[in-house]
Amino acid sequence: MLALGKDQSNDFNAQVFAATASFMRYNLLNCLNEKENHVTLGELLAHLADDYAVITYSQRLRDFFSRSFPYQL
Repeated sequence: MLALGKDQSNDFNAQVFAATASFMRYNLLNCLNEKENHVTLGELLAHLADDYAVITYSQRLRDFFSRSFPYQL
């Protein structure tokens, strides 16, 4: 879709233009995607951070010792 790597040229100006055009296409597609879906990467990461709460140090220690020394009656 972005046609990256399709331009092979001996002219440096052509190579610079090809890279610039690819970045412009990417930015345009990204802008259109954000307007249509209204979801940005920041919102996605914030949602994931809410789902996976940070485990505290004491919880990690408790989990480590409970796996290392299982309690048996």
